[in-house]
Amino acid sequence: MMNEKYLHLIWKSKRLPFHQLKTTCGKQISILEIGTYNLASGPDFFNGKIEVDQIKYSGNIELHVKSSDWFLHGHQFDKAYNNVILHVVFEHDKEVSLNNSNLLTIELKNHIDWKHFNYVNTDQYFQKSIPCINSFELANPIQIWSQFQSSLVKRIERKLVELDELNILVQDIKKVLFIKIAKSFGMKVNELPFEELALSIPLNKWLNLSLNEKMVLAFGVAGLEDNLTSKAKLEWTFLKHKFELTSSNTLSWKFKGLRPFGYPTNRLSQFVVFCHLFKWDFTFFNQDVQSMKDDLYAILKSQSQLEFDALFCKPIYAEIKKDMIDLIIINSFVPYYVYFQKFQGKEMSIENGVQLLEQINPEKNKLIHFWKELGVKFNTAADTQSALEQYNELCTKKKCMDCQISSVIFQQKP
Repeated sequence: MMNEKYLHLIWKSKRLPFHQLKTTCGKQISILEIGTYNLASGPDFFNGKIEVDQIKYSGNIELHVKSSDWFLHGHQFDKAYNNVILHVVFEHDKEVSLNNSNLLTIELKNHIDWKHFNYVNTDQYFQKSIPCINSFELANPIQIWSQFQSSLVKRIERKLVELDELNILVQDIKKVLFIKIAKSFGMKVNELPFEELALSIPLNKWLNLSLNEKMVLAFGVAGLEDNLTSKAKLEWTFLKHKFELTSSNTLSWKFKGLRPFGYPTNRLSQFVVFCHLFKWDFTFFNQDVQSMKDDLYAILKSQSQLEFDALFCKPIYAEIKKDMIDLIIINSFVPYYVYFQKFQGKEMSIENGVQLLEQINPEKNKLIHFWKELGVKFNTAADTQSALEQYNELCTKKKCMDCQISSVIFQQKP
């Protein structure tokens, strides 16, 4: 019997004939991005992108065995599902109306590889984090790190493609960095609304405003102006008309499942503080990597005297922590540092990005803990970034044929 767990697997691993898929109303659909798998409450995949009738849509994707499960699970009463752009189901048995129109739906019934379904549809298969987990000890550290380093290069290359696409879109090298920083503050859960916010803010004008004006404008554009005091709301009204701005949909922001420090209101205030204190002088990238790191860490001290009680109705945690600076360096400044060489007419060197990663302490999260349990040791963020890429792009997608570690294990395994 079909189950959602299997549908999640084949969607996440792209084990579907995407080029053959059509909506239930017969329209050709292009899956541009499958989205980020969500293990918390809310839609199954965040920040997906599709194209139908030459129109691109960005938002969340929900999977069900039957279309009617939408109602069975009560999604029609949950605002967290208002930004769903695509319903992927095994069987389409009922139309789902969202935002006054039928939700775009794909039925997978005729696209299932039943031989694969019968092979993998066991609890034991789904519980395996990586296919070679029971034989991982057969690979020696040299083989492991050779593969991990290859994964790190591919990770940076993948991010360079994203930067190139962004630059083509906005035609502003400074705004590219602005958007990347915004997405870092959004993290996986709020990456999309942070990106839309950064796209909507007139950067050059915004950078010339005072810190308080920057904060008010950012909250206004984000659609979070209800957090502002009456006086700050009046300031937003003035700035809104001055720069001809509009507010985003408040429902785009995800609060559910987050700790208070990670609420989008707090992350947004931290983002504004960071952008205010960062010197948007691009000679910054002509320094050695140690100096770049020191300049970014200096922001931690510069924020100590900032106060925003007059702007907000309730307390806002605008203080940036060191681990957030590390995250911004890893996700924003490392790929941008490599990409900026292209803008300067130089040959791009991924090694420069790796050197910057080597200045940062190793990350701490569940995936890194998982690798540690397998005996892998990490010294810098370059190591942990390579391990994350290895897991997400090879292990979970079962791309063993592309992995040096698996090749060695399969050769030795009796």
